[in-house]
Amino acid sequence: MKKLDYKDLFFLVIAIVLSPMIKGQVASVIYVDISGQSNRTNLISLVDSVLSNTPGEKLLFISNGGTPLVFQNANLGVNETKSLNTLDPSLPNPYLDLDSLVQLVNTENFYTEDLQLHFFLSYQNAFKGEKHLENIAEKFALSLGLVQKQGVFQEQAMAYLNLEGDTPKELNQSSFREAQSRIFKIKAYQ
Repeated sequence: MKKLDYKDLFFLVIAIVLSPMIKGQVASVIYVDISGQSNRTNLISLVDSVLSNTPGEKLLFISNGGTPLVFQNANLGVNETKSLNTLDPSLPNPYLDLDSLVQLVNTENFYTEDLQLHFFLSYQNAFKGEKHLENIAEKFALSLGLVQKQGVFQEQAMAYLNLEGDTPKELNQSSFREAQSRIFKIKAYQ
């Protein structure tokens, strides 16, 4: 019998983890980056609100470095988000997260035509360093063909930015939101 190497083992684990999730077409994708967010109460409340107010099948992707947590179900809610308080997250890996999201939703016409996107990021991770709003959220929408040009998709795409301790000083809140993304509507929280 052949021994499994790390590559074979990795693909086997991914197949086992993802196979029960492929149930139906996803109506919304909720991406959560909890790294850099010390007060998670508001974050969890917002995620719970989005989950309860979004109809249809949902894909909840909680970024955690090389081991993201992924849930798919029409009835996602408090049971899945309560782990956000105890999780000690790693910084997101934008390339792994983007590839994983694209693979998850591209599996056999996995998403509906009117797919909704909800991205929860800290201001620091969204616009500084690796710029996750641009390098994960916007590239995700573009890669799925949901956006042909900037500004088209805003009705179905929302980015929630935690401004806790890092409020942009150079712009007032309303012009900041309009200037930072032409694909995503931006809603700030603290």
